[in-house]
Amino acid sequence: MDLERLAIALRPRNSWEALDLGVRFALQNGRTLYASWLAVCLPVAALAFLILGYALDAPAWAIMVMWWLKPAFDRVAVQVLSRAVFGETTSVRETFAALPRLLWSTGLLRDLSIGRFRLSRSIRLPVDVLEGLSGRSARQRKALIARRIAGAAQWQTLAWLHLETIFWLGFWGLVLMLVPRELWPDLRAWSLFDGDKVPLWFQWLLYTPLWLASLLLEPLYVAGGF
Repeated sequence: MDLERLAIALRPRNSWEALDLGVRFALQNGRTLYASWLAVCLPVAALAFLILGYALDAPAWAIMVMWWLKPAFDRVAVQVLSRAVFGETTSVRETFAALPRLLWSTGLLRDLSIGRFRLSRSIRLPVDVLEGLSGRSARQRKALIARRIAGAAQWQTLAWLHLETIFWLGFWGLVLMLVPRELWPDLRAWSLFDGDKVPLWFQWLLYTPLWLASLLLEPLYVAGGF
């Protein structure tokens, strides 16, 4: 590790300063970060939307699949940020070349199953992706980190969740103002995943903004934990 190449200033920081530094660093390297992020996310989203959303008329399930796969996409952001810290840029081609390792050697199956709802997952990602630890050594390392910043990481998760919700509600406030009431479907007795009672266009209008908010904000969330 060549500390002379670091793109950030090393000094003691509390948990909240560290989170803020991560987000600011992600914004500073936004072009490289989002290029790799979108290059991986968008093809998977297109496949999910075509199969579940278009062919099966179930956009809610397509959005659910994309939400569940967040831990897989998060590894791309960690990979890009880890190189940016040392002043290196990651091309889209290099990101795709790293995908086999990111998907198969970083504990992804655990994060898609028993660890999917862990609120502190943002601070565990760098250990899984970058440090190459497994078993007891990985658990000890994560426990050591969690003792200091788990609380801040959990609050960060809740904060970004609220930001996504605010984005979604703001979009719907705009829709309510612009769409004539006569065009609204009858939403009585509507089930979340039951598309029989709601027009397909309305389902896409309902779910897609929530996914777009996640698509734009998730790299910043990962950077906060990084």
